[in-house]
Amino acid sequence: MKTWVLSVLLGVIATSFSKAQTTTSVLSEGNWYKIAVTETGIYKISFSYLQTLGINPASINPQHIKLFGNGPGMLPELNSASRPDDLNEISIKVIGENDGVFDADDYILFYGESPVKWKHDTIVDKFEHTVNLYADNTCYFLTIDTDSGKRITERASSTLTPTHTVTSFDDYWYHETELYNFIKSGKSWFGEKFKTTLSYTFPVNFPNIVTSSPVKLYARLAARSASPTQFTFSSNSQNILTVNVPAVNIDSYTNSYAASASGSISYTSFSNSIDLNIAYSPSDTSSTGWLDYITLNARRNLNFTGSQMKFRDTQSVGTGNVSRFTITDISSNIEIWDVTNKQEIYSQQEQTPVINGTFSFCVPTDSLKEFIAFDNSAYLTPQYIGTVPNQNLHGLPGTNLLIITPQLFLNEATQLANHHISHDNISTHVITTEQIYNEFSSGVQDVTAIRDFARFIYTKGSETTDSLRFVLLFGDASYDYKNRILGNTNFVPSFQSLNSFDPTQNYTTDDFFTLLDANEGTVSGQETMDIGIGRIPVKTQPEAQNAVTKIINYSTNQNATGNWRTDVCFIADDAEDVTSHQTQAEYLADEFDTLNPCFNINKIYLDDFNQVTNGTEASYPDATTAINNQVQEGALIVNYTGHGNEYRLSHENVLTIPDIQSWQNASKLPLFITATSQFGRFDNPEFLSAGEHLVLHTNGGGIGLLTQTRLTYSTPNFLLNQSILKHLSNYNHTLGDVIRLAKNDPVTGASLNKRMFILFGDPAMKLTAPKFEVFTTHINGVDVQYPHDSLISGQNVSISGFVADNNGQILTGFNGDLHYRLYDVERMDTTLGNDGNTPLIFNRQDSVLIEGTSNVINGEFTINLTGPAYSNVSYGNARLSYYASNSTEDAMGCYDDLVIGNPLASSSNLSASTIEATVYPTIVSDYIHCNISDSKNENGWISITDISGRNLYNEQFNFSETKSIQISMENYTAGMYILSINTANGSVSKKIIKN
Repeated sequence: MKTWVLSVLLGVIATSFSKAQTTTSVLSEGNWYKIAVTETGIYKISFSYLQTLGINPASINPQHIKLFGNGPGMLPELNSASRPDDLNEISIKVIGENDGVFDADDYILFYGESPVKWKHDTIVDKFEHTVNLYADNTCYFLTIDTDSGKRITERASSTLTPTHTVTSFDDYWYHETELYNFIKSGKSWFGEKFKTTLSYTFPVNFPNIVTSSPVKLYARLAARSASPTQFTFSSNSQNILTVNVPAVNIDSYTNSYAASASGSISYTSFSNSIDLNIAYSPSDTSSTGWLDYITLNARRNLNFTGSQMKFRDTQSVGTGNVSRFTITDISSNIEIWDVTNKQEIYSQQEQTPVINGTFSFCVPTDSLKEFIAFDNSAYLTPQYIGTVPNQNLHGLPGTNLLIITPQLFLNEATQLANHHISHDNISTHVITTEQIYNEFSSGVQDVTAIRDFARFIYTKGSETTDSLRFVLLFGDASYDYKNRILGNTNFVPSFQSLNSFDPTQNYTTDDFFTLLDANEGTVSGQETMDIGIGRIPVKTQPEAQNAVTKIINYSTNQNATGNWRTDVCFIADDAEDVTSHQTQAEYLADEFDTLNPCFNINKIYLDDFNQVTNGTEASYPDATTAINNQVQEGALIVNYTGHGNEYRLSHENVLTIPDIQSWQNASKLPLFITATSQFGRFDNPEFLSAGEHLVLHTNGGGIGLLTQTRLTYSTPNFLLNQSILKHLSNYNHTLGDVIRLAKNDPVTGASLNKRMFILFGDPAMKLTAPKFEVFTTHINGVDVQYPHDSLISGQNVSISGFVADNNGQILTGFNGDLHYRLYDVERMDTTLGNDGNTPLIFNRQDSVLIEGTSNVINGEFTINLTGPAYSNVSYGNARLSYYASNSTEDAMGCYDDLVIGNPLASSSNLSASTIEATVYPTIVSDYIHCNISDSKNENGWISITDISGRNLYNEQFNFSETKSIQISMENYTAGMYILSINTANGSVSKKIIKN
């Protein structure tokens, strides 16, 4: 198998993409130069400009110059919406190209567009703008090819009879700056802040304004105030609009941070120059206001102004309409381009020669036409971004794993890809974000481009070896797509919700990149993940290298093996209400134990520890110690249920960032799962969350983390946690499989809550649960299929078994070490009921009586141990846990039918009662016999219980009359039982083994 690294990959052969015909990108060959524009207009590329690009203009044929680009705006998020498949060639004009030589006074003209898109809403007849959330420029790609490029062609004036004469046009203006994100999350940013400055004035100019047509104003604002507030708009000192903004609850961090309000007005302006003022009236000194945007629509007379002027006319649009546009105040060298279709631009010819500064032309106007007039006196100049190495994402074959990384981490990402190829037999592509943007979003950042590329590969793959299963986002993200904040970390962007007000409705999610079906893209809770996804939120090359080293060592380093791989820890916050965290954790632990009976479960329930209070602060220092010790000793999985945030777990700070930083467990890395809130927030560059610390820890931490990135709710967290543990119980599942299956599980519902759950880690990685099994075959030489006697204190016992493959066949070539632990009988425990809550009664079996090692030779082993002193006076099932390993593989197993306990004794001295009893046989297959003598004519009863204390038989007798008693045990299952002969003065017990 191969790893395809696109920094060095050129033109590969691929199968066809069912959703598009392009299998070879235009970028796959030739020399490419990336340029950018920030405003709409006619741009000029001169002889000297080409020289700055490293091109020798004198050596090129200008007829072969080509320009590519897909224009402004964001890609549609719905998969079903149309979009360009690759870079499209656009029409340009090359002055002086006819002689086939690019002379010093030759130049290129093209129509470039601002990243802001305008759309005419025909319902309310207004032009509205959309700011590009991801980019502040629009990019184009220049190349010198071997054949002729696309040129702007002349179009004659229509000879059809005009139905409309156009002498005025629609113009528009907007103001929107993106300065503030209220909760540092989501796509909504706001501009001017009304706090110390309570009034702002914006000068607007509409030359040759049509005073008989209204100016239409649209605005959106926001305020944070405990009482209603208002904004007042005035135009040239005349009040025109008041916008009232409702109050918000400023005392609750879960409520909306601010309220927004929109307003609109149509009014008359008698001046070309408009001074638009916005004044804020706060209710008190704590009130703050913000401007989102202002949009103005106006009509202007069609008089040419400036060096370039765009125009369009909505009033001329209609089926069968033909319109004569008449432009005045022009010079003889005026040029007008029809830029309605950016790939097919026409140079519009006049109907008659320019007379008295008037230019007229006729065109059909069934739909809205967009024009730009310019007089060749001044042009805009594009920004040079750089050269573009050849690439061909469209030619890639299908693959199992996509690793998407910035160029900065390409070497580390490639190292990880090679590991998956050689160790896991997983085909892998390593792709940079820049390469994706170049081919799928015309060279600018767009979150949807990453999704579209993943979908492109997904639809290419077959259902056998090359189907896309996982995407790894190798780099951190930020709520700031445009690097407005210092130290930004937007390496591989995440999907942000539109809401930037409400902490409970706001989210960031990587699930967007996995919703690949044709009808998906809304990121609703109903949409299902088609592939698994994970993120490694690295910000520096050392972090990237450390993350890769941890993953490779976790899977391959023999120093990372050990019996910690058989341990699972459940941590629960203290009780809160009816939906107690510890009740949920206990349910999860029991369910996991049922699915995985040979894992050793350690329960750290905060309410099981003494709570220490210091003033108003409470803590559980012993619980913190227990958690830290568990991490240091190792566990395959550590699962937490309870409160949390970016800084800690639980209100009592049971786990904090300093705790995580203190861990030194590099060879014993657990997978952490948290059912909490915000512990894994990763998109705030101003702060490294506890979850990020956990996965980026240099000398320890976790191999992965399944956690929440925003405020979430207890019940859906529990349901998702439950589903994750269920799918983790299939050891063939990778972490990406687990997160996909869990979120798609119907039990998790359709809530957006699950979109706030993220995998920090490698989605193509499996947990290192032991691969093979360990079985017990004999105890003291007796096959374990038959009942055997209990192990009592001081007694020697020999236990034999073997290491087997997954089909139960002995691995005769397995030679290595066996580590065993003997756990005491399961006991019942009760939490303390701290904070006045109801205590929890739960079972635990975590007390190790004996721990030792033995050898595995040709797949078989024998261990010899001596029964230790037991804390229990009664009998019960101990647990024998095994972990076997050799230089390459390991195995685990358990035996839960080893009965232990102290020798039985009478609970009181019955010598005065002169009861004598003989019980036989003690190893029984059908009936047990009791012969009793009693000279005191006492009444009594006989009971039989199993080793858990469950009463199975209870009958009264008069021992003076009944001397011989026969009890049937034919229907009892094989095992050990306790037979007790009881009187009012005491009892005596005998141990019975049922075959």
